[in-house]
Amino acid sequence: MGQVIKGSPQDTKPHDFADFEAEARVVLDKAREEARRIVAEAEARAKSLGEAAARDAARGDKEARKAGSERGLAEGFAQGLAEGREKGNAEATKKVTDAAATVVNTLVVLVNDLEARRMALLEECRREVLRLAMRVAERVVRREVTVDPSVLERTVARAVELTAQKNDIDIHVNPADLDAMHRFLPDLARKFAGLHVGHVMADEAVSRGGCILRSNEGTVDADIATQMEELEKLLLG
Repeated sequence: MGQVIKGSPQDTKPHDFADFEAEARVVLDKAREEARRIVAEAEARAKSLGEAAARDAARGDKEARKAGSERGLAEGFAQGLAEGREKGNAEATKKVTDAAATVVNTLVVLVNDLEARRMALLEECRREVLRLAMRVAERVVRREVTVDPSVLERTVARAVELTAQKNDIDIHVNPADLDAMHRFLPDLARKFAGLHVGHVMADEAVSRGGCILRSNEGTVDADIATQMEELEKLLLG
């Protein structure tokens, strides 16, 4: 069997509870100190992290604001540019339209004015041509009456037809036509029954080939010059 070693009573010391309490207090104080240190470090770390987060948040907010501002400026600029272009195009279009309308109105006025001038010129030319034609015709008639006595006879006969009262008629002719008128009287009396000519008188105011008949009923002007004037008035208005 094994050997059991027993100690002697002299080797055994009694336990000191006061020493145990002191040692426990030291350990507890160290633990408390360590806990406070850990808490302080944790608080410091949390504070640091919080401040960093706050700085990051502030920087992010600033950057976001800046980006938003820049984006807003860009969008505002683009919108303003588009609106400006649209407004400018509208104003330019209106100006062009107004200018075109003014030009068109001016052209219309000019065309109307030119047309009026053209018509006036044509009318004036027409009148001048008619005047010239009348002058030519008058010369032709005057030449004819000097060489053709029948012109005087036809003129006097036509004037007698227009006379309501054929009694006591005075016939005025150009002095150059006086003899021819006296020779024509018998034929005139035979042509118009009841005709009674009071006087045949020379009148410088009467042109060759024409005559003026006067009676109690009035006057028939068959002067060539008068007839040409009436014809000119009729043609020229």
